[in-house]
Amino acid sequence: MHSTAPACLPVSPTAATWRRSPLDRLPVARALRACFALACFALAYFALACRALACRVLACRVLACRALACCALAWIMLASSAPAALAAPAEGGRDSTPARSAGLRPLETEGAFALERAMACGSNDIAAPQYYYWTGTIHARRAGEPDRLLFAVQGVNPRACRSVEGGARGAGYQAAARELMLYLDPVTGAVLDDWRNPWTGETVRVVHMQNDPASMREPAFPRDAAGQPTRARMQWRLLGNAYVSTRTSSYFRDSPLGGDYQDFVGGKYRVMELSTFTLPRADVEAWRPGRALPYTATWVRISDWLPWMKMQGREGQVVLTSTGTSTLDFDALPEPLRGSIANRFPLLRRTPEFDDPRPFQTSWDSLRKALDAERAAQPAAGPAAGKPQR
Repeated sequence: MHSTAPACLPVSPTAATWRRSPLDRLPVARALRACFALACFALAYFALACRALACRVLACRVLACRALACCALAWIMLASSAPAALAAPAEGGRDSTPARSAGLRPLETEGAFALERAMACGSNDIAAPQYYYWTGTIHARRAGEPDRLLFAVQGVNPRACRSVEGGARGAGYQAAARELMLYLDPVTGAVLDDWRNPWTGETVRVVHMQNDPASMREPAFPRDAAGQPTRARMQWRLLGNAYVSTRTSSYFRDSPLGGDYQDFVGGKYRVMELSTFTLPRADVEAWRPGRALPYTATWVRISDWLPWMKMQGREGQVVLTSTGTSTLDFDALPEPLRGSIANRFPLLRRTPEFDDPRPFQTSWDSLRKALDAERAAQPAAGPAAGKPQR
């Protein structure tokens, strides 16, 4: 799933302060034209003043003094306003260039990697990780039927990072994480332990999603072995006052619940995930190393039936939609997720070790592990009666 940085540490930028004059409120091109016209005006008045001073008439001398005063004022305005007009951003949010003096620059190649790392690495302590948590719903889709609300969900991804030095590849990072997602009654919000399948009439045991570990398989680096910047997984756009990134991931591979003949009889693991990440521009451009970086995300997952539903080959899919955020405070997690972790899933308070040798585990892997454990606990069945199956 996702990882993130905590929303509990707001990052507020210091607004740039400009010496304001009337020219500061003009776009740059107009300001330059105004400066040029003002310079011409000052030179003309200076020439007029020189001629007037040579005149012996008192009125001419007064006019000369006024002209010199106007020249001095014009040059003072030019000296104070032109640099500000060139340096200051246009008002009304028209400047779409990220700040250059500090913070992150996600529209650049290495800046995108830096932002991805800042989001993922809000903590380097496996015992006190950052928690990305989400809430949402799961609907069923079948041909010829209205969509049906099946479950509410709550999930969490505790995550911590360590730095990895990659030589020519630069300073990278590796994250350790695990995941839990609970299936809830969509009306009461209670955690489900069993569920009555409305299509088969069978009551089945609910197997909550537990991916442990869900850590990065390899460290990520900003550059390749030749020292060239690599394309970050997340590409960013500036939309108004927010940086936004969308990502679509599709998986079609052998299912850990299937056999050796899935190419012939089907049963492949097929999933599509669509995510959108949003961060306030001000937070991104004011970020400093060592700070957590808050963001919000949406996560949509389209897959075949959850295997524990025991749909027995019926056509259809499930669609999960969710929104989430992050925090360093475990107590900020919603109920019943927080209580379930405290009472039933205590390992979710922390992440696995960074050097945990176990392979990454998907939701189908964790389900197979749970089903195998359940079968192993049951008494062995005797030989089947009747004729062998043809």
